[in-house]
Amino acid sequence: MRIKSFQEMLLEYNISELEPDDNTERKEMLSKYDNSVILEGGFMEFENLDKWIRITLGKNNIMYIFYGKTGYDYGFAEYFFDDAREAQEVTRAIPNIYTLYPKSYKPNHICKSDGYDEEVAYDPENKDAIFLGDI
Repeated sequence: MRIKSFQEMLLEYNISELEPDDNTERKEMLSKYDNSVILEGGFMEFENLDKWIRITLGKNNIMYIFYGKTGYDYGFAEYFFDDAREAQEVTRAIPNIYTLYPKSYKPNHICKSDGYDEEVAYDPENKDAIFLGDI
């Protein structure tokens, strides 16, 4: 997973603005929540981030919008927070969250994406790496 700006997301989708439904939903979320984090990643990575948020921040109601795919199981999502500290913690965690891909061609493959079809292998010696086990 990697953090992106709103403009970078629009460029990746090759659009100048969101679809009306997404735009309305985003405006509504931003009116309720002052902080957001846009990220690009795979579906299993989003599930792992949700798990990390539940465990670390104690939040069971995670507010986000998935904007759509840019690849097979890959796309953009925006997570919303009313607390700036929580948004900052998530921003720091995102580049360090690794995911187990049990059905990968490599047994027990643990990695994180760095763009579509780009991955970084898990290094257990990396003190910043976050691996939550099987989701």
